[in-house]
Formats: sequence, structure tokens, C-alpha cells
Amino acid sequence: MPTLIRVQFVALVALALPLKAEACTCAVQPLAERYESASVVFVARVGKRYIDYDASGERITAWSFQTVELLKGDLTFDKLVPGGCGGRVVDGEEYLVFTGDEGRVGACMSGMLNRNERYRADLEVLRYHRDGDLQTISEPWVFTKRVGVCTLSLDMAVGHGSLIFEYRFADAGTPDFRDQQFHYDINEHRTLRLEDVGPHPAYFAGFRRLRIWYPHSRYKVEGTGRLIIGGKEWPTEHQNMEGPFSSPFEVVTDSAFGEALVAVQSYDSVALAAEYTDFPYNLEDYPDFPVIKAATPQFYRGTAVENFRECIDRAGQ
Repeated sequence: MPTLIRVQFVALVALALPLKAEACTCAVQPLAERYESASVVFVARVGKRYIDYDASGERITAWSFQTVELLKGDLTFDKLVPGGCGGRVVDGEEYLVFTGDEGRVGACMSGMLNRNERYRADLEVLRYHRDGDLQTISEPWVFTKRVGVCTLSLDMAVGHGSLIFEYRFADAGTPDFRDQQFHYDINEHRTLRLEDVGPHPAYFAGFRRLRIWYPHSRYKVEGTGRLIIGGKEWPTEHQNMEGPFSSPFEVVTDSAFGEALVAVQSYDSVALAAEYTDFPYNLEDYPDFPVIKAATPQFYRGTAVENFRECIDRAGQ
């Protein structure tokens, strides 16, 4: 099973030019780590793009900005400049920016608020923390609603696992290649056979599922995965891939979907645990090996869980 890394991509649009020509991917860092590692955290409204020069005399692209809201530190810079992983900004948009004293914007650290529910949820957590209403910066649950599907997702603060509740409240449009379900078989010659078995159940209204990704999942022992919420546990099982470009993941049984959602409303912690073998990483970083755990010791619900339950209840009326 291939290793899954949650990757953030920044869309290219007509007014978005690369801050730096640099190709890379980045795992999502826990919100608390991004906050602690930044000297300044603020909401910026991007102004005009112009050409400037850095301290070494190198020509760079820069942007003017207005400070909409300050969440940490003091601004000692008057422009946004290239950051890591080819960060990009779009004129006129607002961004949640995690940066040092030089105003660098990196794709792995900062994001557009208008198009990214995760960054909007991060902003809500940081506001409460700034105002003294939340002592510990916690990972937020994130609610989305798009094209007939509601989702409720959480990234693990430790271990880079994740889980997503999905509920389809309306049939999709005409299914295309991506909506089909496939079976994959590898024969004795190590060649892959792909069999199209028709539209996936996720295409139809009423479908619900809790998808789970384990850290370093290719080394996970099949059948050992467990979802833990508060004092409750559910086993997880491998889900057949749905399309030629999809990533394999684990799910809980259909009955556990509702039980886990209720537990999310009653407890404040989530963990994924499984046994691993043939593990090529430094075991000093995994003291409980062969068991490896991804966890969020405390999470922030906000209105996300309530909005997801409302999506389900409205569809059932």
C-alpha cells in the first residue's frame, strides 16, 4: 500500500505568478507547529505585484499588502516576497500568512482564505487563541459542501494520518471515468488487470463513508488498524481503489460511521493505531513500534461537526 502524504497545491490563475521556481511537495504541518515556528502570523490582503531586489541584489517578484488582522508578532516588513515550494499569491485575495521577519510566503505554510476551508478553520482557532478563549492551539475539524457531497475532515497533529466523513445528499451528474468502481488484480506475471464494475455507490444520494489514511501505510499490517475516539475503538478495513488514479485507504463499517460521528461530539481526542512491519524509518522516532499511532490529543470542533450533522439531517427530511 503506497505511502500517503497530504499535499497542498496552489492553483495557477491568470494573475498568480510563481514567487519562486521551485518544485516540491509538502506534508501538512500541525497548526500549532506552524504557529510556533512563525515570527508573524496575520491575514493579508494582497495588493499590486511589482519587481524588487533582495539583499543580494537578485531580482525578485514582490507584492504590496494591507494587514487585515494580526494574530501573532509585529510586522517589520512592507511587502510579501518569494517563499518555499513556489508559493503564489493572487492580487486582491486575502491570505492567512505564517512567516518570519522578512515577509516570505511559502505554499506549505500560508494559504488563500477564499478557496481553502482548512485555512479558514485555522484562522478561527487562532482568533480564539489570540483572544484568550482557547489556551491550546488544536487541530480543527473542517466542513465542506460541494456538488452534492458534505465532508467533515481532520488531520492528525502527530503522525500525519487523517480521516474524512463523507455524506452524499444528492446524486452526482452523469458519471464519468472517475465515478466508476474498479477491481485491481496482479497476476503471476506481476501485471495489473483493471476491471470496471460500474458506477461506484458513492455516486448515489444517501451514500456515507468514513475514509481513513494511516501514516506510512504501505508498511501497515493488514487487519490491524483501529480508529480510537475517546474510549471507543473500531477496526478499519482496506477499501478497494475506485479508479486508476485513486489512492487506497481504509474505512470503518457502515454502522460504525454513525457511532464514530456521535463519539466526535462527545470526546475531544482522535487517534489511529496499527501494527507495522519491514519499517525502513528510524525506530527511535516510534517508541511503541511495531504499533504506530497518529493522534490529535485535542481538537477544535467549531461549527464544523454541527454543520455536517445538519447536512445529513436535512437530506433525511
